[in-house]
Amino acid sequence: TSVSKNALAIALRYGEQRRQFGAEGAPEQSILDYQTHQRRLMPRLAATLALNFAFQDLSLRCVDGLESEEGRRRIESLAAGLKAWGTWHALDTVQVCRECCGGQGYLAHNRFGEMRGDLDIFVTFEGDNTVLLQQVAKSLLTEYRHQFSEMGFVGLLQYLSRRAAEAVSDWNPLVKRSVDPVHLRDGDFHLRAFKARENHLLTRVAARLKSLIEGGQEPWNAFNQCQDHLVTLAKASVERSILDCFQVAVQRCQDAPTQAVLAQFCSLFALSRLEADRGWFLENGYFEGVKAKAIRDQVLLLCHQSRLMAWDVMAAFGIPDKLLAAPIALGDFPSPPIPEPDR
Repeated sequence: TSVSKNALAIALRYGEQRRQFGAEGAPEQSILDYQTHQRRLMPRLAATLALNFAFQDLSLRCVDGLESEEGRRRIESLAAGLKAWGTWHALDTVQVCRECCGGQGYLAHNRFGEMRGDLDIFVTFEGDNTVLLQQVAKSLLTEYRHQFSEMGFVGLLQYLSRRAAEAVSDWNPLVKRSVDPVHLRDGDFHLRAFKARENHLLTRVAARLKSLIEGGQEPWNAFNQCQDHLVTLAKASVERSILDCFQVAVQRCQDAPTQAVLAQFCSLFALSRLEADRGWFLENGYFEGVKAKAIRDQVLLLCHQSRLMAWDVMAAFGIPDKLLAAPIALGDFPSPPIPEPDR
């Protein structure tokens, strides 16, 4: 996450200062004013903030939750999932930030190559990310099984009744088509969507595994046939956990202006992740096409609005200039060539 913060700080500073093109007769525009630039950087800035709060939450859990076996198991699963999601996010962020700085980003002294070289090992170091996500999925299945084994008949009926009510609400035709901006930016809608995806994937893969094993498959073979499903479940669970931590951090913030900024970036994180996985939500009938398009429009609007806050958020990372080090982040980069007048 620190690597993501460094890359974004360099790219945002450069994007703010670098001016290029613009309307005829008008001054050249900061490249951070261009929609494509905002589209690439702002969702990644939002995700980096989200991960910042998720890792803070993990640290507190390590302090308070290691005394019980169940607590240790949950911490281990959460750490595995956040490590995988966070390192993939950082690699993607460094690459996109490099591209956003054009040829300047390719130069060694602007540090993107160094950051990527240092970071690359982490997608396999301390566990290959895909294997770690399988560990997350196994933990979710274990918890799911324990939940039912300890529930009893009355508890099971109550659980099934509650799940049925949630399904009716979540897959309501009016909700599936709603494009009201207030609804689309509602944190409750975001978290319900993330939870619905996770619960749907969990119950479906549990049913698949049960069916395969009861049909005579060895557990290892049954698990192998469901690996793609299990990794998809783990990613959904990690994203839901990250969003949950971000929303709690927003609610906990006591300073109203800061809370408003965090809330906007939290909405951008949630909607950009819903947009990224819109295929699943459309395929499973959670969204209709009109809503998927409206979510995309809200992401673009939030990218534009968040651009005005990007410098302050980047500054809040508190990275000293001597550690940021990249000349393009410090205003020390070559000016664009001035064309010679026609002779």
